[in-house]
Amino acid sequence: STYVAECNTMIDELSAKLEQKDYDHAKLYHKIHNYKSAVVALTNFMDQYPGSLYNEEIAFLRVESQYKLAKNSISGKVQLERYYDAIGFYRSFVEKYPSSKYLSKAQEYANLSESELAKIKS
Repeated sequence: STYVAECNTMIDELSAKLEQKDYDHAKLYHKIHNYKSAVVALTNFMDQYPGSLYNEEIAFLRVESQYKLAKNSISGKVQLERYYDAIGFYRSFVEKYPSSKYLSKAQEYANLSESELAKIKS
């Protein structure tokens, strides 16, 4: 068809708009301190858009949200698991983005998680 190029351009533009919308949506949960929903939305974004330019920031926000979710949780098994998840997210972040501008802050959240785990275990 003579409209293939135009259609492909429109599809690309619409896909970019959907990606931006999902990015804004995931960040909004983090911004309003709904960390449980933020972790889910951020993880979904990373799964849905593996090649996104936003993934470095999204991966960092997932570490931060998971740490804050754990910190705000009631003491017990759930809190323990959430700190472990924060450390796991940090390790994934470092593996994928070893020279990230967010690395030092992500390291701080991992260290805080580890110290909280040590307190809980003792």
